[in-house]
Amino acid sequence: MEIDAAIALTRQILAQRGLDWQVKADHAHRRAGACHHAKKTITLSRVLLPLYPKEAVRNVILHEVAHALAGASAGHGPKWKKIAAQLGASPRASLPASLPTAPAPWIGRCPAGHESPRYRRPTRVLSCGKCSRQFCGDAILSWYFHGEKVPPEQLGRNYLKQMRTLRKTNT
Repeated sequence: MEIDAAIALTRQILAQRGLDWQVKADHAHRRAGACHHAKKTITLSRVLLPLYPKEAVRNVILHEVAHALAGASAGHGPKWKKIAAQLGASPRASLPASLPTAPAPWIGRCPAGHESPRYRRPTRVLSCGKCSRQFCGDAILSWYFHGEKVPPEQLGRNYLKQMRTLRKTNT
């Protein structure tokens, strides 16, 4: 569903429930929607919602409206679950893993070939979490942006400073 249609549907459902809230689109990559009680605003992901089938988008909208109705302190507890079910939403805190995800523009790749997706440019040197639970100089991630390798010099001053420090301690 296109984001404009999702926003219109959300406004319609809010109005039917007597809620005078704002609805906005955001650039979230990991969550489809959010309810901001202090601002009386529901935000929907302009990145994810176009990837989802209509029923999944409707479920996201009803999920967030249930948060608005349940109140800030309800979380995903019994009160929220009851309201979500009454609205016709799945009373679950998270979306099914089968739904598509937004492709991450940044991919960190270790020497063993493991990949770690990121939605933001790395600001510090990271090592592969699959190769070692602790930082490991032998498993430092090389970074790719939209498939193109990015040299450490282009990852910022802090990143480059950390790389130089690591090289000095390993020689």
